[in-house]
Amino acid sequence: IESGHHQGYFAVKRFDHIKNRRFHTHSISGLLHHNFRIPSLDYEQIFQVVWSLTQSISELEQLFLQLVFNVVFHNRDDHGKNFSLLMDEKGAWKLSPSYDLTFSFGPNGEHCTTIMGEGKSPKKEHLLKTSSLYNFSKNKTKELIERVIETSEQWENLAKNAGINSNRISEIKKRF
Repeated sequence: IESGHHQGYFAVKRFDHIKNRRFHTHSISGLLHHNFRIPSLDYEQIFQVVWSLTQSISELEQLFLQLVFNVVFHNRDDHGKNFSLLMDEKGAWKLSPSYDLTFSFGPNGEHCTTIMGEGKSPKKEHLLKTSSLYNFSKNKTKELIERVIETSEQWENLAKNAGINSNRISEIKKRF
């Protein structure tokens, strides 16, 4: 959405309303009665909630993709209110589409949600350890990580095409 004051806004269609129907949505923070303003969650807890409610490996893979995205793209605004589940008309839960994805420094430069206890500088080993908890195959884990990394390699061109200032592009890119 264009703005007269800056580069504009990004908007998406709501995922919890389709036509005249509203789907029950609950954030991880809401489900756990967790204060999202206090960074004290680990992705392991989010995985446990998603598994408990969905019993779906494909939902866990979607969550893992979001985790990898947040690490690769330096989205440290990954608190429990930014992960949600939707309930369909039959009472089945599924992970909502990802939202509030942005480059951010997080509290004291750390992720709001730690990755296997690491918030400052998570590495591939933390991602691999997370995926091993849910018995993702090594090939599947590698595929998901590479998918996000390949996407990150397109970011600079996309940012230029969107009119992002070259200094800002360089500043952000070095954090990826």
